[in-house]
Amino acid sequence: GESVQIDRKLTKTGKYTIRVRDYAIGVALYALSFSQLSQGGGKAISPGTSVQGQLKFAGEVHWYIFDAKAGDSVYLVLTEGVKGSPMLPRLGLLGPDGAAVNENWSDEAVQIDRKLTQTGRYTIRVRDYSLGTGPYVLSFNMLSQ
Repeated sequence: GESVQIDRKLTKTGKYTIRVRDYAIGVALYALSFSQLSQGGGKAISPGTSVQGQLKFAGEVHWYIFDAKAGDSVYLVLTEGVKGSPMLPRLGLLGPDGAAVNENWSDEAVQIDRKLTQTGRYTIRVRDYSLGTGPYVLSFNMLSQ
């Protein structure tokens, strides 16, 4: 499968429409994940914790949120929950403005080690690179200034 993503800060108030269609004008199944960062957009996660999750259907995305100050340093690790599973962990970090701070993937484990430049609410995006399913473990640590 393939995926497309849009990370965008909206500049006008009002109603927006998301249109989903097949490029080849065919018929296919799809999964749509949406998070509005200004509305919380995820489960709260605390520094010094790890959470276990399960992507249950193709294309599913999980969202986690935390608050930080400019100058704080974060260390995130996303691993497949079962060694040797077909999951390809893809980890993303979005800043308070909605822009991607970092996103990467790997065969078994992926990490983000970053000093933050903005104060506000950050969003962690967890998914599978190949749009697959499976268990995962997300670990989160933060060193505050």
